[in-house]
Amino acid sequence: MAILRSLKFAQDCGPSPCVLESDAAVVVKRINDDGHLDSVNGVILTDIADLTSIMGRVVVTHVPRLTNQVVHGLAKFALGCSEDNFWIEEYPLCYLCIRGIIRADMPD
Repeated sequence: MAILRSLKFAQDCGPSPCVLESDAAVVVKRINDDGHLDSVNGVILTDIADLTSIMGRVVVTHVPRLTNQVVHGLAKFALGCSEDNFWIEEYPLCYLCIRGIIRADMPD
């Protein structure tokens, strides 16, 4: 569902090309294999396939969670939010929740 919402957001904002990274390896595989119509989440996956074909130049890739702890921290924060949050060219209000992760990710 997060990938579908991200694609809708990207479509509204117009960035192209678009690269979406997810730590959900099985979901990314199903999206890229194009054999998802009979799966439990087939409707969502079909919507994703439809959007990627409309938008063109969209890549959905798998990235291990350990390689992007900041995004994981933001996703965990977002689970407690009752509304959508978008941060474009600004820090999120929850900066304190990820400050330690950012510092740990910086080179010495």
